[in-house]
This record gives sequence, structure tokens and C-alpha cells, in this order.
Amino acid sequence: MPNEDMQVTGSNEENYDSASIKVLQGLEAVRSAGEMLHIQVLGLAVIAADVSPELARATIASVHVLGALQASAAVKAALTERIR
Repeated sequence: MPNEDMQVTGSNEENYDSASIKVLQGLEAVRSAGEMLHIQVLGLAVIAADVSPELARATIASVHVLGALQASAAVKAALTERIR
């Protein structure tokens, strides 16, 4: 699945071995379901620019990236303690 965009659905733990993951949509559904994501990426993890720091904090429990994390400065600041 390299270089594909991936929608986050409602799973509480996401593990990806991919060159590029773009977290685009679905975080509102995750929040509505009262779930938290544990995201693990090998390669590039991209959190879309339209994801607010509040939404990221409410839906992402942890981010473990072996590679690079691309997100707005505000989202990175909101997730500082959750990024490994």
C-alpha cells in the first residue's frame, strides 16, 4: 500500500508498514465512537492540514513513527507527549 492515501476508520489500533500514510478523514467518526487511535508507521506519516490540534488530541492516543511525521506545528505540539 505504499504511496496510497488511507482513511482512518474506527479501529482503536492501526499498524501500517507503508512508505506514506495520510491521515485524512474519519477522525470525527473516531471521536464520535469514543475511541482513540494508536498509530504505528514505517515511513512517512502525514496528518492532514485540516486536522485541528483539538481533534488530534481527542482521537490519537499515540504515534510511533520509524521515519518522518508530517503535521502542522500546532498538531505536533498537541501530540508532543504521545509521539515516539
